[in-house]
Amino acid sequence: MSLRDVLCQEKAIGSLLKAVEGGRLAHAYIFAGEEGVGKFTTAREFARMLLCHNRGGPAVPTAKTRKADKKKPSGEMLFGIEPEGATASPDAAKESTVRNDACGHCESCRLIDSGTHPDFQVVYKELLPFTKDPNNKDKKTPADLSIDVIREFLIERAAARPKLGEASVFVVREAEKTNRFSENAMLKILEEPPKHCTIILLCTQADLLLPTIRSRCQL
Repeated sequence: MSLRDVLCQEKAIGSLLKAVEGGRLAHAYIFAGEEGVGKFTTAREFARMLLCHNRGGPAVPTAKTRKADKKKPSGEMLFGIEPEGATASPDAAKESTVRNDACGHCESCRLIDSGTHPDFQVVYKELLPFTKDPNNKDKKTPADLSIDVIREFLIERAAARPKLGEASVFVVREAEKTNRFSENAMLKILEEPPKHCTIILLCTQADLLLPTIRSRCQL
């Protein structure tokens, strides 16, 4: 699978590709929308493209060449609902996708397929039993996205250099389920993000996140 195979998200994908092509890749994004509209699929395929070793079009921005887009976003990137005033046409998005999509065949793309890419980390609340604290071992169905998960699977891993290439991507599922401790921890990395990292927060509604978190992400 690749970005070109993601259905009904032409404008959202077109906006992402335009940012990459223009050298304005942000360090953090919020993908907001209802369950089942393709937020995670889009995030995974965007990560595949960013990490691909043979991607078509302009070179992927790296720690040396990339710069965060400091412009205030003009609208929320809604998945399944087109934002008001969106201008990217489906045809333009499709053309851009075909030109810049992941190759699907390199080592990086194959590792994305197998779920074992060392520079692609999905962060979700059910990782709590796998954290270092032995008291978390029996917490199979946590209600919150805990600070232990954010610290060990996002902050600590983001601080490490990429293992396979020059970039790493982190996708945080159900980002709105952070508590006040994990929110503050996540805010810290969004304030001082490692240059090689792209962080994507998935949520049902962006306004469920702290305003300070939203202000540090591209919507």
